[in-house]
Amino acid sequence: MSVKHALLALLYQRPMHGYELGRRVAGEGPVTVPFLADRDMTFASIWRNDMDENKEYSVRIGAKPLGDRLDVGLSGSVSKLSALDMAFLANTAKLVAPTETDRTKIRNGLDFMFKPTKHSVLQAEYYAGITSTFTASAFQVLAGYTFTKAGKPYVSVYARYGEVNPDRPADPLNSYTWKLSQTVLSAVWRFTPGAQLQLEYEMNREKDAGTDAAGTAVKAVNDVVFLELAFFY
Repeated sequence: MSVKHALLALLYQRPMHGYELGRRVAGEGPVTVPFLADRDMTFASIWRNDMDENKEYSVRIGAKPLGDRLDVGLSGSVSKLSALDMAFLANTAKLVAPTETDRTKIRNGLDFMFKPTKHSVLQAEYYAGITSTFTASAFQVLAGYTFTKAGKPYVSVYARYGEVNPDRPADPLNSYTWKLSQTVLSAVWRFTPGAQLQLEYEMNREKDAGTDAAGTAVKAVNDVVFLELAFFY
């Protein structure tokens, strides 16, 4: 094995301001399912500086045993939840009691990217988090392939599957406790230089959202079909 393809270990560590705890949603339009996120996207349509004043320390250790074809890494971060974070957890997400004083925020993860061929890619990541007394895990996997024409990318197809799994019983009245899954199928057609058309289908499912008074499993109808025409200059 050449030096170029030998195991390459990278240690990356930095202090930074932690992001403001908040929510993201599965689905779009009239029916959405909010879930807890490390970066609030409540006002995603406008520029927002959503960093709090608490320092967050993060580290990632990575390796490239096959050069640029394979990248694997372990990551972690630790910080302290702000007063706004605690208020969000108690009053909006209703995941902790209003009197809770535990401000622990820890994230640990594993990720990799593998390129089996020049035109294909596989990616996956897994994360577990402690947010005060609330714990949860999440993962996603993605596979993609690009077809070429005259040696240039022409059509790319992707498939992605992910889950969010809170570590507590699901409350049908509180989506922040629901176990969610999402499957995405996407195709990108570069039909002319400087322009592309993307078609995407997002299938959102509730693995466990509890049951209603009649004993029926709670479900939300929030699948999304997305079509975008983009121009590049």
